[in-house]
Amino acid sequence: METYEYKVIPAPRDGVRTKGAKGIPGRFAGALEQAMNKLGADGWQYIRADTLPVDERNGITRRKTETYQSVLVFRRQVEEEVVQETFEEAVTEVEDDLFEDINDDIQMDDDIVEHQEDPDDAHFDAEMETLEEEPDTEEHKP
Repeated sequence: METYEYKVIPAPRDGVRTKGAKGIPGRFAGALEQAMNKLGADGWQYIRADTLPVDERNGITRRKTETYQSVLVFRRQVEEEVVQETFEEAVTEVEDDLFEDINDDIQMDDDIVEHQEDPDDAHFDAEMETLEEEPDTEEHKP
């Protein structure tokens, strides 16, 4: 079974000056050509260009605005062994991050508990102070 890895890059927004490129369309084509040739030299095969919606937050109010971003999609074939190693590394990394987050949460909970007073202890201390302040007014009856 063939296995691929994929790479998605933002499509060029500006053209570049290249020999023989005339006008804005020619410069834009030159920018696309450079991006595709650079990745092609590394074994990446161009698949397609997509324009996808993206929610962005702009301004002081951080109001959500929908914009569209153009991307280029590439793929290249990888060996099964590399895929398995990459998968195992990814799983290990996710597990490590998860355990680190859990340990941070536990430490935070311990810190909170350490700084809290037991309500029963506070009630008991208040009763003891009240008893110590009141003079012994009851007479003992034989």
